[in-house]
Amino acid sequence: FGKTLNLKVKFSDFNTLTRSQTFAQNIKTEIDLLHLSVELWHQHHEAMNKPIRLLGLGVSNPENEEDQSQLTLEF
Repeated sequence: FGKTLNLKVKFSDFNTLTRSQTFAQNIKTEIDLLHLSVELWHQHHEAMNKPIRLLGLGVSNPENEEDQSQLTLEF
C-alpha cells in the first residue's frame, strides 16, 4: 500500500526518465495500480519517443506504518 506511484523508464540509449504522482488514498489493489499506472503513462508518454529497454513501477508513501511490508523472494 502507498499513496505515491513511481514510474521509471530506461531507454535503449541508457537515459532514464522518472515520474511520480501522489494520491489522496492508498493504492491498495492490483486494479487500482493498473489504472493509475496507465493514467501516469498517458500523462508523460510524449517524452518517451525512444525505444524502451526497462519499465518499472513502484508504490511508496504509506498512509499508516502498518501498511508497510517487504516482499520476499523464495529461493
